Parts: sequence; C-alpha cells; structure tokens
Amino acid sequence: MWVISISVAIAVLSLAYMFYLRFGRQPVPLWDKVALAYGGIFVAFFVIDTAAAETARFRREKDQLLGRPQPVPAPGREVVLPVAGRPDVAGDVSIRPVGDVLRTAFVDMASVAIAEVLALDGRRPTEAAGLWVENMLADPNNYCFVVVKGEEPTGAGVLQSEVQHYELLLFYIASVYRRSRIGTRALLQLTDFARLLNRHSEVLVRVSANNARAQTFFRACGFVLHGPAGDTDSEVAKVTLIRRVGGD
Repeated sequence: MWVISISVAIAVLSLAYMFYLRFGRQPVPLWDKVALAYGGIFVAFFVIDTAAAETARFRREKDQLLGRPQPVPAPGREVVLPVAGRPDVAGDVSIRPVGDVLRTAFVDMASVAIAEVLALDGRRPTEAAGLWVENMLADPNNYCFVVVKGEEPTGAGVLQSEVQHYELLLFYIASVYRRSRIGTRALLQLTDFARLLNRHSEVLVRVSANNARAQTFFRACGFVLHGPAGDTDSEVAKVTLIRRVGGD
C-alpha cells in the first residue's frame, strides 16, 4: 500500500512543480518529467485495475441476485437431458442419437464390437458384418446411439422396438474406457429411454454363451437370466437376459 501512496505523491508533486515552473516561465527539468511520467503511468494503471475489480464485483453480485442465465444450444445441436432423480447417471456420460456428425463414430465402434464378439466364438468378421451395421442404421424400428463421455465418443448401442418387447441388438464400450462405469451409466440411460418410450415393459438382450463378461455386466445392471435364446439363425449358442422397464 505504501508503494501506491508514494507513487501518487510523486505524480501529484511532479505535476504541481511543473505547473509552478510553467507559470513562472521557467524550463521544466528532465528529472521532473521522468518523475511525472512514472507517477502518471502508475496512477493510470491503478485506476484501471480498480475499475476492473469493481466491475467484476458488481457482476458477481448481480449474478447472485438475478441468477446466471442458462446457455441456449445452437440450432441443430443435439441435446441430451439429464435423467431426473439420477444425478450420478447423467454426469459427463450421455447417449446421443446417431446423426451426420456421429455416424462415422457409430459405424467404427459397431464394427469393432462385431469383430470382438465373433472372436470370442472363434470366428472372423466378413463383409456381411458391415452390411449388418448399415441395416441397423436404416431400420426405422431401431434407435441407434453413440455413448459420449464429455465430447469423446466411447461406445455405441442399438435398441430395437419389436412387437412384444425391446431388444438390445448392440451395446459396446471401447476397451480403453471400460472399468470406469461408463457402460453402466450409459446402459441405465438407455433403459430409462426405453421406459420413456412406454411401448413395452421389457428389454431383452441375447448374449453369446461364451461371453461370460457380458453376461456378468448385464446381470449387474439389473438384467435377469431368462434361459437359452431361441435363435435358430445363429450358429452359436446364446443366452437371453431380460430387464423390466415398465408395467404390463
């Protein structure tokens, strides 16, 4: 504080001395000009800094009284609302419908998911796998999602609305993001979405009998083992797990 006082005093005294010399028609010495410049510049910055601090304080008080306005999304931007009553579920993990921006991410992750599932059964993906992904996107009964953490795509999911139930055709989280509860949070949001659609009371998922990790995951998320899957088109034995999402 004493630096401020001395600087202001220098500026005032230098200015007063300059006027005194000018009034007496005497030349102003160089040291007075230097002292006036130093004091004047310091005082100017001090005034600006004080004004900025007061403006910031005024804005903070105004925000506290009126409330800070909520941001409005840009036209066309996808918005995912948090799940009511589950603040931990929303967090920075969300499921977003596949649009033009997220289509490539969905196709890439769905293709990797198919390859991983086939590898568990000792098989390799074929050209039909890519066609299956495109068919999932084109089917009007399918709800295709990308799992996003912050703004980073981390997984993919496909929920199909069939005649008597929903079926989870695909649910995948990239390996680098596993064991961080991203999958659990995303699946809870997806089942909440199914509940809000209010078309069926159950979500069904068919899992390879060889995929014990997936079975454990779905059971931890509230799915119940229903028995062998009646899927005659598949070459691999599967099990069916079901979770209720509404009343009858």
